[in-house]
Amino acid sequence: DKLNQEIFEREKAELALRESEEHYRSLFENMLEGFAYCQMLYDDDQNPSDWIYLSVNSSFDQITGLSGVQGKRATEVFPGIRDSSPELFKIYSRVAETGVPEMFETYFSHLSIWLRISVYQPRVDHFVAVFENITARKQTEEDLKKVVRDHQTILENVPSMILFKDTQNRYI
Repeated sequence: DKLNQEIFEREKAELALRESEEHYRSLFENMLEGFAYCQMLYDDDQNPSDWIYLSVNSSFDQITGLSGVQGKRATEVFPGIRDSSPELFKIYSRVAETGVPEMFETYFSHLSIWLRISVYQPRVDHFVAVFENITARKQTEEDLKKVVRDHQTILENVPSMILFKDTQNRYI
């Protein structure tokens, strides 16, 4: 009877593990943000030289327009990335080495989009980048800045005096 109890407990634990894996796989595949689990690669002098995409979700494909990157190096997927985006190498390697998470926004010229990226370290020399496309927000911010600059220019160059009143008809 003790053997049957042990078998029952083991089967129960295996079922719980499978359900947990299915739950997290579903979260991973259905999140709206892009997700990339990567391993940092270093040259002989221990400088970050590349990273390998170990796993990505479907939102990665949708946001980037890429597919089939799993198992590939970043320099293979994005030729010239070391020169065009050196900040990514600095940030990703720093997080992969220290374990201190970071969040930043960057213009990714290879895809002509703005990204908001959160990076954390699941284990040494590895990092996870969770990102979203913020290009529309950045464009709106730029449009608003232009409107403010235009109004400021008008106010500074109008040849007449301009007076402002508050809601109680007092000059301010």
